[in-house]
Amino acid sequence: MIIENIQKKLWVLAPNELEVRDVSSQHAGHAGYKPGQITHVVVRMVCHCLCKQDTRANHHLIYQLLADEIKQLHSIQLILQKPADC
Repeated sequence: MIIENIQKKLWVLAPNELEVRDVSSQHAGHAGYKPGQITHVVVRMVCHCLCKQDTRANHHLIYQLLADEIKQLHSIQLILQKPADC
């Protein structure tokens, strides 16, 4: 459910590409890992909305948009990319 919620919220930004992956199993035995739960997520997004601001502001935008989902996770990795035609 959390993956779908993240996707739904990010689609509002009309990304060119969006990938949201559960990588929790890669962290088995590490801090924050809980068997059977989504605790670690990677988000890769290419979006024109990222052209307007610097990297720090773009991360802040995503953190605000996903605030409720981030509270449920141990870790979220953001790979935010601007399209080549920015």
